[in-house]
Amino acid sequence: MRINFFGDVCLHDIDPASYEVDPGLRELIASASLNVANLECPLTHATERRPYKHVYLKAPPIENPILDLFHAFTLANNHILDYRAQGLRDTIAFLTRTGKRYFGAGENRPASFEPLRLEVEGHKIALLGTSQWHAATRRAPGATPRALRPLLRRVGRLAADGWFVVVYAHWNYEYLDLPAPANRRFAQRLIDGGAHLVVASHPHVIQGFEEYRGRYIFHSLGDFVVGDREMNDPRTHETFVLTLELERSRSYRFHVSSVDTRRGGVTLLRGAGADGLRARFEKISEPLRDERRYAKMFYAEAAGGAKRISGEIRTMVEKQGLMYLLSRMHRVTLQDLKIKLHSALGR
Repeated sequence: MRINFFGDVCLHDIDPASYEVDPGLRELIASASLNVANLECPLTHATERRPYKHVYLKAPPIENPILDLFHAFTLANNHILDYRAQGLRDTIAFLTRTGKRYFGAGENRPASFEPLRLEVEGHKIALLGTSQWHAATRRAPGATPRALRPLLRRVGRLAADGWFVVVYAHWNYEYLDLPAPANRRFAQRLIDGGAHLVVASHPHVIQGFEEYRGRYIFHSLGDFVVGDREMNDPRTHETFVLTLELERSRSYRFHVSSVDTRRGGVTLLRGAGADGLRARFEKISEPLRDERRYAKMFYAEAAGGAKRISGEIRTMVEKQGLMYLLSRMHRVTLQDLKIKLHSALGR
């Protein structure tokens, strides 16, 4: 059985009639029995926004040929509640109405942890999502929280019952080539607990992959479908399709297909272009095989990212006032503080 995994799919400000998917990529998508992606925006007509954000994304809940490329979506991401609970509920209603499957979010915390179970061609596939942001609570809808113990309980139970378990996470820092140590350890714990594969998105760029205990972690698949962006960073236009060839024994092989998102669509790269992206993918994966080198490289890279984020926060405080800063304080993690400490000590 073949499964394709894709990175972020954001339909905000995209005209589906003019968005191009080249024939080679369509053929790759059609060759899989299951195509899974992260839906990076709510599908809603709602107008009431969640306060104190600087980017809001949404798309209308209407028939869209881009959505038809996929069978299932994770909703565990940092934009699914941009238009509050109504946006999430509209998204779930639309996906259900159009025959699409979803996971990674729910009406409350228990519902958000519910896996998507699929039996395809005699294979039992279980998909779980998790996000650092917009976590569901006991009384409020949202994304599946980044909570290790409840995830491990579900992963272990599913694996014991014979399911091929995939966790699709939304985490790590934007525009960094390397994953954060805290999330890397989290992913490894999921493998320890029985997950067969961990894939992730959010950073807008691809990050490395690693083999762990005979299974694989892909730390960021990048952006797959995005609108026009005024960015000078060519990495944001690089992504890949992760293809799994799954055996009855739940063992698998994988292949990555290089994709460019630069020209109002997605294009399957061939020749030198494909080889160049695969070479970069291998290069950014190499530090993950050397713990000391990896930690040194991550904190050096993250220091630059911290400066960029600090500048963005100052700009938003000027625009929205002190409440914007206060709204971010509860989201500060131990990993954020470690980056600040390493940055200060490295000056």
